[in-house]
Amino acid sequence: MALDAAPVIQNGRTFVPLRLLSEAFGKWVSWNQGSRTAAISSTLTLKTSTGSFTLKAKPKRIVTLSSADTEMIYALGGAVVGRPTALGAVNPPAAASAVEVGSTHGILFEKLASVKPDLVIASPALKSQQATIEKLGAQVLFNSQNTFEDIKASVRLYGKLLGKESKAEEITAGMDRSVGSLKKPASKPKTLIVYGAPGSFVVALPTSYPGSFLELAGGENVASKFPKMDTMPQYAELSMERIVASNPELILLITHGDAAEVKAGFKKQFEGNAAWKSLPAVKNDRFEVLPQDLFAANPGIRAPKAIETINNLLLQVD
Repeated sequence: MALDAAPVIQNGRTFVPLRLLSEAFGKWVSWNQGSRTAAISSTLTLKTSTGSFTLKAKPKRIVTLSSADTEMIYALGGAVVGRPTALGAVNPPAAASAVEVGSTHGILFEKLASVKPDLVIASPALKSQQATIEKLGAQVLFNSQNTFEDIKASVRLYGKLLGKESKAEEITAGMDRSVGSLKKPASKPKTLIVYGAPGSFVVALPTSYPGSFLELAGGENVASKFPKMDTMPQYAELSMERIVASNPELILLITHGDAAEVKAGFKKQFEGNAAWKSLPAVKNDRFEVLPQDLFAANPGIRAPKAIETINNLLLQVD
């Protein structure tokens, strides 16, 4: 194990950091700078997006089921033995050697069992699988992030889990600096964000990660008052009438498919509508397909880059 500080020899005795020995025995160590005292605990209670969660032992074999969680764990200096199945490049590359065990949409239980996890970090959407996962001897931490603030909260959560609170604060402060340094458009261009593919488009609300990013980038989400879907409360159904009434100046598309094909399919879906043709975004051909690697799934700690991408597009409209 790497030491936080070098050993010291005094009077024939070797002293090593308390954290090293404590963590070697599966304990958590927290440091209070004010009183200059250390606290050692055998369990750890965390506040997740779904409520309170108590770890019974410090995890050594972690599995993540979302790419955002995987990147956060590695950014904090941790590692995973199982990760979500990748559709493209694995981020970070160091996680490529971990076993692919499924995703937030479904778990490959044979693969999951093969890595012998002691902690699985999963989306609340997988709560119905909790008992099956626990039969493998693992605890399940349910957590999700839908906004920029949620993402930072998750970084702090995993920082506490790994005993890397200082590193978590360093990462979140850097994220805030990156977003705070962006030049915002003067006019807050009216923007619509559409997610999906022809025939299955939905609209991103401010409570979704793309919607959250749009507001931080300096745009106005024209769908802010669209009624949310029951099955996907961060999104709204695509409605021609609502879109025309909201009069967007810019339309941003997010897709897992071919960008050019999806863009053409979206435009074709409404091209016969006269009111549609009168929209500023349509008249000025302001349709942009956002990069898949930053938007097709929650980008986690790469959120500032995603926000900057939208910001650059808004400045072209302003």
